[in-house]
Amino acid sequence: MRTSSDAPHDKRSEHKPPSRGLDFWRLLRQMATLTGIVAVVAMGAGYALFGPPGLWGGLSGGAVTFAFCGTTVAVMGATMRRSVPVQSAWIVGSWIAKTFLVLAAFLVLEGVNGVDRTVLGATVLVGVLGSLALDARLVLRARQTTGD
Repeated sequence: MRTSSDAPHDKRSEHKPPSRGLDFWRLLRQMATLTGIVAVVAMGAGYALFGPPGLWGGLSGGAVTFAFCGTTVAVMGATMRRSVPVQSAWIVGSWIAKTFLVLAAFLVLEGVNGVDRTVLGATVLVGVLGSLALDARLVLRARQTTGD
């Protein structure tokens, strides 16, 4: 009688990550919802405190947050069936690219008079922290073993 330990080792699946694609796409939807809520609250508070520039600061902050945080989740979901080195290369490459794009967005928005920088910064900070909480929840729920 053959047991699972007697089975031949399949090297092709050795570096394959677990296929839990639905979790990545669910996380992306949750992130979009969170970012939308944060942006709407920031737009309302920004408008109440700073007028139209506060409104635009909240909207811009929501867009920057979703572009920054959503990109990683989308890349992870799109590359989940690839080998770990390929997936890692895509994640690191997208992270480097989006970091430069976010810095460029901040530099561009710095010169715009109609955007309040305080509201923009607060919106990005709250959105990124909320995104990290969603990421941590997904990781804690996965509880995948990494060895035999």
